Amino acid sequence: MTHPGRHPYQEIADALLADIQAGRYGQKDLLPSENELADRYGVTTLTARNALKALVNAGIIRSERAKGYYVRFYDRQIVNTSLTGGGREVGAQVEVRIMEPPAYVAELLPGVTEVVRRRAIGGAVKDSFYPRELTSLVPALGGSAPIVEPPDHILLAEAGIVIAEQDADVVGRMPTSEEAALLGLGAGTPVLEQTTALVDEDGQVRAVRVSLYAGDRYKLRFKLRG
Repeated sequence: MTHPGRHPYQEIADALLADIQAGRYGQKDLLPSENELADRYGVTTLTARNALKALVNAGIIRSERAKGYYVRFYDRQIVNTSLTGGGREVGAQVEVRIMEPPAYVAELLPGVTEVVRRRAIGGAVKDSFYPRELTSLVPALGGSAPIVEPPDHILLAEAGIVIAEQDADVVGRMPTSEEAALLGLGAGTPVLEQTTALVDEDGQVRAVRVSLYAGDRYKLRFKLRG
Protein backbone atom coordinates (compact mmCIF):
# COMPACT_ATOMS: atom_id res chain seq x y z
CA MET A 1 0.00 0.00 0.00
CA THR A 2 2.77 2.42 0.90
CA HIS A 3 4.76 4.49 -1.59
CA PRO A 4 8.38 5.57 -1.15
CA GLY A 5 8.70 8.81 0.77
CA ARG A 6 5.16 8.73 2.16
CA HIS A 7 4.33 7.77 5.71
CA PRO A 8 1.69 5.04 6.17
CA TYR A 9 -0.66 7.50 7.91
CA GLN A 10 -0.71 9.64 4.73
CA GLU A 11 -1.68 6.61 2.66
CA ILE A 12 -4.50 5.78 5.08
CA ALA A 13 -5.71 9.39 5.04
CA ASP A 14 -5.71 9.36 1.23
CA ALA A 15 -7.71 6.11 1.14
CA LEU A 16 -10.27 7.43 3.60
CA LEU A 17 -10.52 10.70 1.66
CA ALA A 18 -11.17 8.73 -1.54
CA ASP A 19 -14.02 6.90 0.19
CA ILE A 20 -15.49 10.21 1.40
CA GLN A 21 -15.25 11.78 -2.06
CA ALA A 22 -16.91 8.69 -3.55
CA GLY A 23 -19.90 9.25 -1.26
CA ARG A 24 -19.42 6.13 0.83
CA TYR A 25 -19.98 8.12 4.02
CA GLY A 26 -22.90 10.47 4.60
CA GLN A 27 -23.35 13.34 7.02
CA LYS A 28 -24.46 11.12 9.93
CA ASP A 29 -22.28 8.10 9.19
CA LEU A 30 -19.62 7.29 11.76
CA LEU A 31 -16.19 6.92 10.15
CA PRO A 32 -13.90 3.99 11.03
CA SER A 33 -12.31 4.32 14.45
CA GLU A 34 -8.59 4.32 15.18
CA ASN A 35 -8.75 0.65 16.14
CA GLU A 36 -10.72 -0.28 13.03
CA LEU A 37 -8.26 1.49 10.75
CA ALA A 38 -5.31 -0.06 12.58
CA ASP A 39 -6.77 -3.55 12.05
CA ARG A 40 -7.72 -2.84 8.43
CA TYR A 41 -4.28 -1.62 7.39
CA GLY A 42 -2.08 -3.53 9.82
CA VAL A 43 -0.64 -0.44 11.52
CA THR A 44 -0.46 0.90 15.06
CA THR A 45 -3.32 2.89 16.56
CA LEU A 46 -0.96 5.90 16.66
CA THR A 47 -0.55 5.72 12.88
CA ALA A 48 -4.32 5.41 12.44
CA ARG A 49 -4.86 8.34 14.82
CA ASN A 50 -2.42 10.48 12.81
CA ALA A 51 -4.34 9.66 9.62
CA LEU A 52 -7.59 10.85 11.17
CA LYS A 53 -5.93 13.95 12.62
CA ALA A 54 -4.57 14.82 9.18
CA LEU A 55 -8.11 14.88 7.78
CA VAL A 56 -9.36 16.88 10.77
CA ASN A 57 -6.62 19.47 10.26
CA ALA A 58 -7.47 19.64 6.57
CA GLY A 59 -11.10 20.43 7.40
CA ILE A 60 -12.37 17.19 5.80
CA ILE A 61 -13.71 15.47 8.92
CA ARG A 62 -14.61 16.49 12.47
CA SER A 63 -14.22 14.80 15.82
CA GLU A 64 -16.96 14.50 18.44
CA ARG A 65 -15.82 13.67 21.94
CA ALA A 66 -16.80 10.17 23.11
CA LYS A 67 -18.44 9.47 19.75
CA GLY A 68 -15.89 9.39 16.95
CA TYR A 69 -15.23 10.99 13.58
CA TYR A 70 -17.71 12.27 10.99
CA VAL A 71 -17.48 13.90 7.57
CA ARG A 72 -17.64 17.69 7.87
CA PHE A 73 -20.61 19.15 6.01
CA TYR A 74 -21.41 22.83 5.70
CA ASP A 75 -24.71 24.63 6.21
CA ARG A 76 -23.72 28.27 6.37
CA GLN A 77 -25.86 31.09 7.74
CA ILE A 78 -26.07 34.17 5.52
CA VAL A 79 -24.75 37.41 7.01
CA ASN A 80 -25.89 40.72 5.50
CA THR A 81 -22.72 42.82 5.55
CA SER A 82 -24.27 46.14 4.50
CA LEU A 83 -24.02 49.20 6.76
CA THR A 84 -27.65 48.79 7.79
CA GLY A 85 -27.58 44.99 7.81
CA GLY A 86 -28.32 44.64 11.51
CA GLY A 87 -27.08 45.66 14.93
CA ARG A 88 -23.52 44.54 15.58
CA GLU A 89 -24.09 44.39 19.33
CA VAL A 90 -27.59 42.90 19.47
CA GLY A 91 -27.55 39.89 21.80
CA ALA A 92 -23.77 39.97 22.14
CA GLN A 93 -21.38 40.33 25.05
CA VAL A 94 -19.71 43.74 24.71
CA GLU A 95 -16.20 44.62 25.86
CA VAL A 96 -14.91 48.21 25.64
CA ARG A 97 -11.21 49.03 25.72
CA ILE A 98 -9.10 52.15 25.09
CA MET A 99 -5.96 51.16 23.21
CA GLU A 100 -3.38 52.02 20.59
CA PRO A 101 -4.83 51.06 17.20
CA PRO A 102 -3.55 47.78 15.75
CA ALA A 103 -1.34 48.22 12.69
CA TYR A 104 -4.06 47.30 10.18
CA VAL A 105 -6.42 49.85 11.78
CA ALA A 106 -3.74 52.53 12.06
CA GLU A 107 -3.22 52.30 8.28
CA LEU A 108 -6.86 53.29 7.76
CA LEU A 109 -6.82 55.96 10.50
CA PRO A 110 -3.54 57.86 9.88
CA GLY A 111 -2.51 60.13 12.72
CA VAL A 112 -4.85 58.45 15.23
CA THR A 113 -2.85 57.26 18.26
CA GLU A 114 -5.65 56.11 20.54
CA VAL A 115 -8.93 54.34 19.76
CA VAL A 116 -11.92 52.96 21.58
CA ARG A 117 -12.40 49.31 20.64
CA ARG A 118 -15.88 47.92 21.10
CA ARG A 119 -15.78 44.12 20.87
CA ALA A 120 -19.08 42.29 20.48
CA ILE A 121 -18.78 38.55 21.03
CA GLY A 122 -21.63 36.31 19.94
CA GLY A 123 -21.83 34.04 16.93
CA ALA A 124 -18.96 36.12 15.55
CA VAL A 125 -16.30 38.46 16.93
CA LYS A 126 -17.03 42.03 15.83
CA ASP A 127 -14.61 44.84 16.65
CA SER A 128 -15.44 48.50 16.04
CA PHE A 129 -12.60 51.02 16.32
CA TYR A 130 -13.36 54.72 16.88
CA PRO A 131 -10.81 57.53 17.33
CA ARG A 132 -11.05 58.42 21.00
CA GLU A 133 -12.05 62.04 20.32
CA LEU A 134 -15.32 60.75 18.82
CA THR A 135 -16.45 59.66 22.28
CA SER A 136 -16.80 63.33 23.27
CA LEU A 137 -19.20 63.80 20.36
CA VAL A 138 -20.93 60.44 20.78
CA PRO A 139 -20.60 59.32 24.43
CA ALA A 140 -22.36 56.00 23.74
CA LEU A 141 -19.30 54.86 21.76
CA GLY A 142 -17.26 54.80 24.96
CA GLY A 143 -19.93 53.31 27.19
CA SER A 144 -20.25 49.67 28.18
CA ALA A 145 -23.95 49.39 27.30
CA PRO A 146 -24.59 47.59 23.97
CA ILE A 147 -25.38 49.94 21.08
CA VAL A 148 -28.58 48.51 19.65
CA GLU A 149 -30.88 51.32 18.52
CA PRO A 150 -29.97 53.57 16.90
CA PRO A 151 -26.83 51.92 15.44
CA ASP A 152 -23.47 53.64 15.50
CA HIS A 153 -23.62 55.20 12.02
CA ILE A 154 -26.90 56.91 12.94
CA LEU A 155 -25.35 58.17 16.18
CA LEU A 156 -22.45 59.56 14.17
CA ALA A 157 -24.85 61.23 11.73
CA GLU A 158 -26.72 62.85 14.62
CA ALA A 159 -23.36 64.29 15.75
CA GLY A 160 -22.74 65.73 12.27
CA ILE A 161 -20.59 62.92 10.86
CA VAL A 162 -22.40 61.41 7.91
CA ILE A 163 -21.04 58.08 6.67
CA ALA A 164 -21.26 58.28 2.89
CA GLU A 165 -19.72 54.94 1.95
CA GLN A 166 -18.03 51.85 3.28
CA ASP A 167 -14.94 50.24 1.81
CA ALA A 168 -14.71 46.55 2.69
CA ASP A 169 -12.06 43.87 2.26
CA VAL A 170 -12.70 40.20 3.00
CA VAL A 171 -10.01 37.56 3.44
CA GLY A 172 -10.08 33.91 4.41
CA ARG A 173 -7.36 32.74 6.78
CA MET A 174 -6.60 30.41 9.64
CA PRO A 175 -7.41 31.80 13.10
CA THR A 176 -5.05 32.56 15.94
CA SER A 177 -5.40 30.41 19.05
CA GLU A 178 -7.26 33.27 20.79
CA GLU A 179 -9.68 33.66 17.88
CA ALA A 180 -10.30 29.91 17.73
CA ALA A 181 -11.15 29.92 21.44
CA LEU A 182 -13.46 32.95 21.15
CA LEU A 183 -15.36 31.37 18.25
CA GLY A 184 -15.25 27.80 19.54
CA LEU A 185 -13.57 26.52 16.38
CA GLY A 186 -12.46 22.97 15.79
CA ALA A 187 -9.13 22.08 14.22
CA GLY A 188 -8.76 22.92 10.54
CA THR A 189 -11.51 25.57 10.56
CA PRO A 190 -10.71 28.85 8.75
CA VAL A 191 -12.23 32.24 9.47
CA LEU A 192 -13.63 34.96 7.24
CA GLU A 193 -12.32 38.38 8.20
CA GLN A 194 -14.12 41.48 6.93
CA THR A 195 -12.43 44.86 7.45
CA THR A 196 -14.64 47.85 6.66
CA ALA A 197 -13.66 51.52 6.63
CA LEU A 198 -16.55 53.92 7.31
CA VAL A 199 -15.90 56.98 5.14
CA ASP A 200 -17.54 60.39 5.57
CA GLU A 201 -18.69 62.84 2.90
CA ASP A 202 -15.21 64.40 2.72
CA GLY A 203 -13.55 61.04 2.03
CA GLN A 204 -12.10 60.69 5.55
CA VAL A 205 -12.19 57.36 7.35
CA ARG A 206 -14.00 57.97 10.64
CA ALA A 207 -14.23 54.43 12.03
CA VAL A 208 -13.10 50.90 11.23
CA ARG A 209 -15.05 47.68 11.68
CA VAL A 210 -13.43 44.25 11.76
CA SER A 211 -15.71 41.21 11.83
CA LEU A 212 -14.50 37.65 12.25
CA TYR A 213 -16.78 34.75 11.28
CA ALA A 214 -16.30 30.98 11.49
CA GLY A 215 -15.71 29.86 7.92
CA ASP A 216 -17.76 26.68 8.36
CA ARG A 217 -20.86 28.45 9.73
CA TYR A 218 -21.29 31.66 7.76
CA LYS A 219 -21.22 33.16 4.30
CA LEU A 220 -21.15 36.90 3.67
CA ARG A 221 -23.66 38.60 1.40
CA PHE A 222 -22.96 41.94 -0.26
CA LYS A 223 -25.41 44.10 -2.15
CA LEU A 224 -23.66 46.24 -4.73
CA ARG A 225 -25.17 49.37 -6.18
CA GLY A 226 -24.03 50.77 -9.51
